[in-house]
Parts: sequence; C-alpha cells; structure tokens
Amino acid sequence: MTAEITQPDYESFRLFLHDACGILLGAASQKQVRRRLLRILGDHGLAGLPELADRLAGPGRNALREQVIDLLTRAESRWFTDELAFRFIAEQWLPAQGLPTQARNHVDRPLAIWSAACCTGEEPYGVAMLIEEFREAHPGRLADVTIVATDVAKGLLDTARQGEYDLMTGEDGLSAARRAAFFSQTGPDRWQVSPELRARVGFRKLNLREQSLPAGFDLVLCRNVLRYFTANVRQDLLTRVHRSLNPGGYLVLASTEAISGLTDLYEPVQCSPGIVYRKK
Repeated sequence: MTAEITQPDYESFRLFLHDACGILLGAASQKQVRRRLLRILGDHGLAGLPELADRLAGPGRNALREQVIDLLTRAESRWFTDELAFRFIAEQWLPAQGLPTQARNHVDRPLAIWSAACCTGEEPYGVAMLIEEFREAHPGRLADVTIVATDVAKGLLDTARQGEYDLMTGEDGLSAARRAAFFSQTGPDRWQVSPELRARVGFRKLNLREQSLPAGFDLVLCRNVLRYFTANVRQDLLTRVHRSLNPGGYLVLASTEAISGLTDLYEPVQCSPGIVYRKK
C-alpha cells in the first residue's frame, strides 16, 4: 500500500494537528512536512492523513503522538545557528553578568538560563560552551550558572541527554577547537559531548502551551518556536514567558522573529546583529 497526501487532506490535517497538539504547520515548509508525514504513514502502514488523524484522536496513542511531534518540529542538527543569539550571549550578556555582584545590581545567586525549545540539545550545550570559554578567559568573574532545557518531544530529549551527534567537519557549525575541548569521538563522524558539559544542562519535558511555566530565569532562549503557533497563542506564550524572567532578564528569539505589541512587558534592546528583549 502506497500512502498519498492530497492537498485537501493536508489542509484538514493542519487544522486537526493545531487543535490536538498545538502545532501550526506553515505553508513555506510544506514540502519538508509532507516528506516527514509520508514517513510516518509508511512506518505505521496508514493510507493517508485522515487515518493518521483518527489514530491520533484515539485512546492510548501517546507513542504515535510523540513520533508525530518529534518529526514535525525537528530542525536540522547544527551548532551555533543564528548569529544573533550566541553573539549576544558571548559578547554582551556574559560579560555583564561576569561583573562583581555589586555592579550587577542583583543578589549573589546562581544565574539561570532556560532553553525553551531545545530540540536535540545543540542550543543549551552551545550556551554551556560559551560559559566555559568565558570562565577560562575570566577566572573568578562568573557565578554558578544553571541551564534548564525543555522540549515537548520525548525522543528529542532522549537524544539531547545522550549528547551524541553525527558531526561532519566543516558542515556542522563547530570549530575544531570546540570539538576538541568539549567532545570525544565515539565512531566515524560520531562525537559525544563531554560528561562535564552534559552535567551542566538539566533536560525536562515541557509543553509550552501549559499555563504553568518554570520561573526565575535571567535569560530565556525561545527561538524558532513562535512560528508553530497562531498569533493569539504567541501573545499568550510571550506573556507567560515574561513571568518566567527575573527583573531585567532577557528574552532571545530567532533573528527572523519579533515581538508585536506587548510594549508594557518587554523593552527591545538593539545589539549586533539584531534585537533582543529585556523584561520591564
């Protein structure tokens, strides 16, 4: 049996998936999404999207739901993507936090960072690398840092906790120096994040549509997430993320994303090469 996806079925499934899982499939990524949906249909011997929707709506289908969420929200595995986020952290945020306590204008406590949609872990591990590099360059200038990383997909989190990746030299965004400092080779083109760096990141499952989000963060990275949600859901999420930030904390979105409205909650801050948002 060869599965097929008609345009009407695709549009109906888009609406179903948004209502059932909170995922909004964009039109721009339809070719990639279709390819991934065909893989799911083939894996489960399903004739089309209506049958998949019936399966997802039925009881006891958590494993299938996890697979659908995993595949449809999975990004390409690359390190230090989006220059905005990592340059801001390395060049502006970390140096400011690394000042003596009295100059930071907050109590001497561990700093807290939240990677709100961590996928397979490249983002929080990348942040942990920047922190280690800062500490090496500025001994004694940075307090303890807690990194919390969350995602809605269990399969992605399992990969992140393992911290083992296919790394192709020159194609993965990692410098040779970082590969040598923070990874060990486990096979041909296969590398694992060091135990020390893995221990610095705490992973947990979380659906961002839940009303209760973790709180007490100085920095929140919520990149390439808003595109999956409708405008109303995006505004609700950004309002709740505001409550997750400590006073003066920063929210970093992808360089292609921006906050519309909510001027009473966030102050845009110009940095090179883009804009981040500070809690008012």
